[in-house]
Amino acid sequence: MSEKSKTILLTGYEPFDRFAYNPSGVIALALDGKTIEGYVVKGAMLPVDCVKMPGLLYSLVEQYRPQIVIGLGLAFGDSGLRLERVGHNWSEISTPDNGGHTRPGVPLLAEAPAGYFSTFPANQIVTDLLEAGLPAYPSDHAGGHLCNEMLFTALHAINSGDWPPIEGRPVVAGFIHLPGTPELAARLIQEDKRFRHSASMSLELMQQGIELALATTVRSL
Repeated sequence: MSEKSKTILLTGYEPFDRFAYNPSGVIALALDGKTIEGYVVKGAMLPVDCVKMPGLLYSLVEQYRPQIVIGLGLAFGDSGLRLERVGHNWSEISTPDNGGHTRPGVPLLAEAPAGYFSTFPANQIVTDLLEAGLPAYPSDHAGGHLCNEMLFTALHAINSGDWPPIEGRPVVAGFIHLPGTPELAARLIQEDKRFRHSASMSLELMQQGIELALATTVRSL
């Protein structure tokens, strides 16, 4: 595999709901162009729109032909980085997304399996993050919103052959949920005191954790 072809697609999301910015999109764009363990990161921000997002994700994969596809998303209130091990064939959106869409609880793809296992080394990433002093834990459910949809879309594309192997090696895919930042937490506490117990993490620490997660993923290949 040539050095030029070694690519990681790292996606995050645009702001949504009451959040002024989305740490996942900020970090994805901040790491765009960075080289990690010999792989160049291509960072991109996805729309919080359950109809538009899959097509854009496919377009990014077609453009960059990455060996690794990792999604990031915001899980406000989480106390650490959450490594998602399963993408579920399910979509349930009660509050309208940025495109105005809601879903009552339906399969993402009617003829597809109920779920797929992520193929990045989630457990090893958790171990490495904890050893580095960064809170992290595995998860087997990425929710019913756009984060789970990104993960399931990627895993289905790999398993169905839409995203074929690169030089004989299957594309690796996974998803990481991020906490809110202290700034976002402070703003929400101002609006509603019920958020006063929300955990948070600085963008700097989250970015450090994502760089470590990407390095661990590359080393697992």
